[in-house]
Amino acid sequence: MNNIMEVIRKERNSVANIHLAFKDFPEGIEGHYSLYKKIMLQENLPLSRTQREYIALRVSEENKCPYCISHHKSAFTFSNSSLEENQKSVFEELARIITKEPWKASSLRKYFKEVNLSESQWQHAVMVASYYNMANRIAFSMELETEVNFEQTCH
Repeated sequence: MNNIMEVIRKERNSVANIHLAFKDFPEGIEGHYSLYKKIMLQENLPLSRTQREYIALRVSEENKCPYCISHHKSAFTFSNSSLEENQKSVFEELARIITKEPWKASSLRKYFKEVNLSESQWQHAVMVASYYNMANRIAFSMELETEVNFEQTCH
């Protein structure tokens, strides 16, 4: 096991299959994991962890990705917070549009402001939704199975 896998195991309690699948390409996993940490795990970001996980879940549901749905449903539930209905609605629409019709995404910027979300929250949401479209495609391409104790890597 190379160094990045040990770093992930130490930081996340286990190594998820989305990382293990690339054990022969540690440079790729290092970049992937670094981006994941920056936009999903870091504290004091524009979106709360609950908002981030909700977007990840909704994008994964749009893509019908069982691997990512399992992970992000668990993480969203673990965050133990609720979202305002108007924010849920805008995040759902963002997930749908970025997944199915990305050329229309900029039209949602105004909608974000109408539900009292800031420009930095818009930018963060776009990055999270785009990232999970990539992660869903990785999960499908690598035929990932959900880990037996996957919840360990979700919190």
